[in-house]
Amino acid sequence: MNDNRPTFLYFPQWQGCGLTNAIQTGAETLRAAFSEAQPITIPLSDEPLTTCFGISGYQPLLTQLGKAQTILEQQQPARLLLVAGDCAAEIAPISYLNQRYEGDLLVLWLDAHADLNTPESSPSGHFHGMPLRLLLDGQFPATAFRAESPLTSQQVVFVGLRDTDPAEDRYIADHAIPVLATGSPLAEHLAPLLARAKARNIYIHLDLDVLNPQQFPDLQCPVAGGYLAEDIAQLLRHLLEVHHVVGMSLTETTATKPEDLAPIQPILALYRDWLLKPTIAAS
Repeated sequence: MNDNRPTFLYFPQWQGCGLTNAIQTGAETLRAAFSEAQPITIPLSDEPLTTCFGISGYQPLLTQLGKAQTILEQQQPARLLLVAGDCAAEIAPISYLNQRYEGDLLVLWLDAHADLNTPESSPSGHFHGMPLRLLLDGQFPATAFRAESPLTSQQVVFVGLRDTDPAEDRYIADHAIPVLATGSPLAEHLAPLLARAKARNIYIHLDLDVLNPQQFPDLQCPVAGGYLAEDIAQLLRHLLEVHHVVGMSLTETTATKPEDLAPIQPILALYRDWLLKPTIAAS
């Protein structure tokens, strides 16, 4: 028999958000909420935040992506939990799992933002608004950024999306990516989308700005509206009970102390249980 608990990946990347590292502090605060577990840490680069090819912080982001890809290839996790700073930390874990499961992966993008910009379409040049587009396109031309195992648009479902740029709206429409709007009964309305996707393995990207900032204000990019933490916890509980979840993430908070995380304790409790509870499989 073997204990196949998820690998705990800690990636406090902040350079994708621009010049402020408040989100690194947020990642540290989230990391402390999992004090019972020992993570694998992706080291950060101290290279300058120079803008190249329309991407702010190009070199440290590229270096860190390479480190994350190398560590995942070395560790070969079957499941993983990512606690991260900005959303661009998702590129290596999702690409790795997509390759491991040979494309039999559905990515639920729980986020107020689509993160579908390219360096050319991004209004800010901030890389945390581009990771899903890189995962879908596989590369950004003229840059060294690559996703080793790109997704198809049929592998993505948006939940809670409510702040998009025109280029992102066009991409979503052109590729018919499903969007579960804020306010929908989550599990009930998500079920037919999951059935249509026919993927046996699920990855849950959770940018905490999917939540209502009136309940949880410690967010890098708050957007009015959104779900309550209890609604998201109920969805997560359903997904963990009914589906084969191979990865989950927590990203984009600016919380500075444990008390700041009180509103999301229902979510954190589920993540801790999933990370720490052994799942025994025959060897």
